[in-house]
Amino acid sequence: MGQTLSKLNPLSATAPEPPASTTAPAGPAPFTFPSGPCLSDNAGVATASPSGPINIGKKRSADNASLSAPTTAKRPRTNTSADPVFYIQMVRQNEQAAKSMQKLLDTYRKDPDRIWIIDFGFMSTSGTSPVPFQVSICTMNDNDIITAPINYKMSVSQLSDTILPHTFKPANRHLRKYGNRRLQQTLQKTYGVHHSTFGSTISEVHGQVAAKFTDDIVLVHWGGPELELFTRIMTGSDHPIAPKVSARYPGVDACVIARAGMNRGMTGESNALEDIHRVIFGQGAMQFHTARDDVTATKDILRYFISQCR
Repeated sequence: MGQTLSKLNPLSATAPEPPASTTAPAGPAPFTFPSGPCLSDNAGVATASPSGPINIGKKRSADNASLSAPTTAKRPRTNTSADPVFYIQMVRQNEQAAKSMQKLLDTYRKDPDRIWIIDFGFMSTSGTSPVPFQVSICTMNDNDIITAPINYKMSVSQLSDTILPHTFKPANRHLRKYGNRRLQQTLQKTYGVHHSTFGSTISEVHGQVAAKFTDDIVLVHWGGPELELFTRIMTGSDHPIAPKVSARYPGVDACVIARAGMNRGMTGESNALEDIHRVIFGQGAMQFHTARDDVTATKDILRYFISQCR
């Protein structure tokens, strides 16, 4: 918790100490990602264990010296998988990730309850809004806003019959069969052996969320159409099939932060939530079955990156 970014940044490790100043500091410096080597190349050795976060192994001193030397010439964009300096430059240029992380840090230091992690279990449809089956919203302070399956006040078979015509165009028989299989798997995962849907209706979810939501809340999600689904929840429409809506609430994509912080954007490695969670915390760290599981995993990853910056 006491680490500083200079300790994590091999480029700044050899920089001379700035001259002492008699004026008071203006405030914390803008956030920049620690420029550690890419986990997939030979710039360092990355190890992960269930008991702790990633540790980046040390490189040979000659290589460290070359990394810390100033570079004025523009580096070519060829053979990037073997060019750690190019990755470092790309991370620094990822303004979206840096701005998102700075926003999270500022909000976290003021009030962690202002950060809401949101996740939905849903089924994508053709031409309509995705159909939510599960919702989980929790703050960074572990205060649960709501976690519940969505109750459509109908049997599971009726819900399936209502959604299936909207999964894929009826003319495509193979896609329709695939959509039906995915739909049945999602319904089974959500409602189990129950014959009817249960939980909270969308209007009930809207009531609980709207009672606590304010404009200064920072919504955090992991990719996907979560902001569109959050917007749909805030409309309060209880029918499973609803017109497509545009996301009306700004949010922070935690996947973008993780990709930048771990240099995974150009390596061909998986950016799936469960894969990045296992890289940081070790194999078998947790199981992923519900929206609440995804919220917990996203929270773990954000706390890991926040701990590197405080």
